[in-house]
Amino acid sequence: FFFQAEDGIRDSSVTGVQTCALPISDSSYSTGSNNLKNGVLNGSSEVICPPGSSTLIRRLDPDTGALKGSLTLIAGYAGAVLTPSGNVVCVPSTSTTIRVVNAAATSCVRSTTHSQTTPAYAGGVLVPGGNVVCVPYSSLNASLYNPVDGGLTHVAHGCGSGAFSGGVLLPTGNVVFVPFNSSNVGMFDPVAQTYSNLVSVGATAGKYSGGTLLPDGRVIMAQWNASNVGILNTRTPATLEFCRSPYFNKF
Repeated sequence: FFFQAEDGIRDSSVTGVQTCALPISDSSYSTGSNNLKNGVLNGSSEVICPPGSSTLIRRLDPDTGALKGSLTLIAGYAGAVLTPSGNVVCVPSTSTTIRVVNAAATSCVRSTTHSQTTPAYAGGVLVPGGNVVCVPYSSLNASLYNPVDGGLTHVAHGCGSGAFSGGVLLPTGNVVFVPFNSSNVGMFDPVAQTYSNLVSVGATAGKYSGGTLLPDGRVIMAQWNASNVGILNTRTPATLEFCRSPYFNKF
């Protein structure tokens, strides 16, 4: 592996791009800071949005803006992961429980207490075999969660609090942890259940948040406080289908 930083986008002359905002057509919805936090596409092309400061997980129709279903949980989630069964794992930040809900966001299938320092995690990654890696933020452990039986395995990472923000699945089955306060890019092996440091990225706080795998094997890490976009070259190409999968390669 080697790490490099590039000076932004070389050609920003993007044309033909349009943006629009759809009104959320639900009178029970109230706006607010951090109300919903991230989201995931379900099997019906709807977006499941877990609650940030809100207590409701929502099912959104992206074509119309309609909120088609909701479920009362508790506040404090920061990510969602679609599983092969169609259920969605809600990854906790300040919440002390990992929740599994159905694809319609109308019922809670499972709830598991994680007992980690909060805000515990920043994103989750589905790995081959169906487990979900919860990417450690203030938790001092990377956590491997089994959404079927609720089993939870913790693996120490040794990178301190606020360590990582977001993870990226590689074709090898390992997960890259995107460094936030950690001075290293992290790597988690969900089969061996081990953590290792990859390369140093310096001690700046709040460096990157979220990453994406490209077909040529590079992992692009989005700037937070870093001066440049981070590029990790794994030298292992991935298929376009793998990179575009609705299950993998999500923040």
